[in-house]
Amino acid sequence: MSPRPSTPQTTAPSKSTGPGSASAFRWAIHWVLPCSRICALEPGETRIGRDAESEIAFDDVELSRSHARITTSTAVCQLVDLGSRNGCFVNGQRVSSAQLENGSVLQVGSNVGVLVHAPNATESCRDLARSPAEPYLGSAKLKHVVEQARELAPRRDPVFVNGASGSGKETIARILHDESGRTGRLVALNCSTVRGDLAVSAIFGHKRGSFSGATADSPGAAMQAAGGTLFLDEIAELPVETQPLLLRFLQSGELTAVGTSVAKHVDVRVVCATHQDLYSRSKSGKFREDLYYRLAPHELRLPRLRERREDILELFERFAGRPRGAMTRGFVTRLLLKEYDGNVRELQNLALHLTASRGAERVWDSHALPASLAGEAAEPPEPRKPEQLEEAEWKALHTRHRGNAASIALATGFSPSAVKRYLAKHRLRAKA
Repeated sequence: MSPRPSTPQTTAPSKSTGPGSASAFRWAIHWVLPCSRICALEPGETRIGRDAESEIAFDDVELSRSHARITTSTAVCQLVDLGSRNGCFVNGQRVSSAQLENGSVLQVGSNVGVLVHAPNATESCRDLARSPAEPYLGSAKLKHVVEQARELAPRRDPVFVNGASGSGKETIARILHDESGRTGRLVALNCSTVRGDLAVSAIFGHKRGSFSGATADSPGAAMQAAGGTLFLDEIAELPVETQPLLLRFLQSGELTAVGTSVAKHVDVRVVCATHQDLYSRSKSGKFREDLYYRLAPHELRLPRLRERREDILELFERFAGRPRGAMTRGFVTRLLLKEYDGNVRELQNLALHLTASRGAERVWDSHALPASLAGEAAEPPEPRKPEQLEEAEWKALHTRHRGNAASIALATGFSPSAVKRYLAKHRLRAKA
């Protein structure tokens, strides 16, 4: 059995232990609510809180002064609640201590974020856009995919793009074409939609009368893409009888339309894609092995949307045309935790559905989500506010902390001024 060809890494480049290596994995939190903020997690301990001395500090009344601690090493990340009033939530569940993973959704106070473990973990998801007119691609986890696509674009070699349905394969094909300098068109053909002899005709064209239903000459996708790029999506579904003809075309650059005997030379660059493991299919005899090696001298692998949850809210904002400030914490948390089997396409459909059905509502909360999504994660309880405490509770706090306003503020997460105001309201003397 011949070895699998070496292909460019796209979702997990080899880890490097060398200091300052560009490929070294790093930990970072991509905060998405109430606003975007990226915080690198250095090896060792990182404290999160309202205290200005915390490594990650937020001016957030729902945070305790020293709210949580995150301890990281090369491959392990652990969160510990430091006795906070409002608690710490991981993937929608309140925890006192939890081991975190790449993609864990965190909530501390009013802040929601996604833990990222990647070579480019500290890079903003907006860094990929060259201009506002370009399609939004996503986080730094896609950066090396896009960079490799741009490097490969000027070459004539075929490129194989592997990724789940809806993950952006056609977008990568568009980059390969747009930055190739080729003057022809990008022509896309989904191989799963054509069967048998029709696949030959769809790719190479046919002459009128060459088969039943051929009422006119057709140039075929390859000829339409002359001077440009032919994108064959779902290449794993290409009928077996068509595969040797495609192989011959890749080897010679010549095609023969159905019903003719004249071969024509066509200058076209071929990009193919599928969500299946084409290498395994070639080894099991379900796809021609020699064709696989012709199609995949370069392979780009696209991660699923659930593998890059830090992108979800940014994408959703763009699709829905709605700022994240008009979404509640519970809404955002459940949005981030959905599995998205349909990837970016499914997220876009959800945004369009909510825009059509809930667009007039000022704030979208978890009740706006479809039932299938609303039940996927427990919604953290809203923290209590000073005005929600009964007089008896204030008296108990006053007794427990011996009237020390600063101590009460530290325990409750309320501001010292609010503590003093409510103690005075209930005729309780506050000590400085």
